[in-house]
Amino acid sequence: MEPPWSFEAWRALARAGWCAQAGPDDVAWDGGAQGGLLMGRGLLELTAAVPPPRVSADFMQLAASVLCHRDPQRHAVLYRLLWRIASGEKALLERATDVDVHRLRQWQKAVQRDTHKMKAFVRFRRLPGEEEDFVAWFEPEHWIVDRVAPFFARRFAGMRWAILTPYRSVRWDGEALNFGEGAVRTQVPADDAQ
Repeated sequence: MEPPWSFEAWRALARAGWCAQAGPDDVAWDGGAQGGLLMGRGLLELTAAVPPPRVSADFMQLAASVLCHRDPQRHAVLYRLLWRIASGEKALLERATDVDVHRLRQWQKAVQRDTHKMKAFVRFRRLPGEEEDFVAWFEPEHWIVDRVAPFFARRFAGMRWAILTPYRSVRWDGEALNFGEGAVRTQVPADDAQ
């Protein structure tokens, strides 16, 4: 199963749903325990009746951000907006008073705040007994590790480091980012477990 924040997974399922003309009320986006896309495999098997929808780059960027939010309704709300835009409401994202648009903008702001906090407050500590390995602990409110990791890779390119969170870890070996399972606080030096 794809991670719950995967834009590529949501996009494939949403595209399949639109092409099969499965309306927003006909699709049950089951978030599961982790908020993933458990329901959607059936959408990929539906017969396409229409070509894929065309939406703006702004919508795609908004969707990629909102999918990092933990609200289990995000997949359904995004699909409903996609459906409305593809059905002719081209300027929908400009309507700040629309309930769905407002909700998505709030989620986007929450993800941006969490992203800023991670960039500002992650502090690397040298691992005991290691000259060049560093680790940091962070507890994000949303699924942002994959979005923020490239920032740390650029900023600390010359270090080997790991950022551990309860749901996801990322390691930089000086050449590539490697993502893994979540961790517990006891896996970092005590002075960083804040």
